Amino acid sequence: AASVDVDAVAVMCPTLFKPTCIRNLVAYLQEIAKHAPSTPFLYYDINVLTNVVFDTAEVIKQCKAAIPTFSGIKYSCREVGYYDAALMHCENGRYKIAV
Repeated sequence: AASVDVDAVAVMCPTLFKPTCIRNLVAYLQEIAKHAPSTPFLYYDINVLTNVVFDTAEVIKQCKAAIPTFSGIKYSCREVGYYDAALMHCENGRYKIAV
């Protein structure tokens, strides 16, 4: 990512071999993020395409702990409750949620 001068990397959940829990999702994201160690990393939560629905607030919580470059979420889901809960984990704008 750094070699092509991107502003950030956004990754969605795999659609073929779907994670069965948030821990597995975060491990997948972590594996990708480590290849761009100085580039902001976003999780693209678009469960209407992936058919994987996890608690977005918990995803943020675990990503913050596991991915040093984690900077937020692109939220494209219909579950308003997950969005509202996720806002509580943004630490006054340190982590972003794009809708």
